Amino acid sequence: MKYRIVSAETESKLEDKVNIFLEDDWKPTGSMTVLNYGGELGFRYFQPIVIEE
Repeated sequence: MKYRIVSAETESKLEDKVNIFLEDDWKPTGSMTVLNYGGELGFRYFQPIVIEE
């Protein structure tokens, strides 16, 4: 099994990235996480994904 964390600056960008991995048989695991770095850095969205080898 391989594990990866996909991240993006917005929810919609994260959705686009995760959807690309879904087409290649990756599966989301756990829940999406949002971190607020504050100031100019703003928010960052994360989704862990896995694939069976």
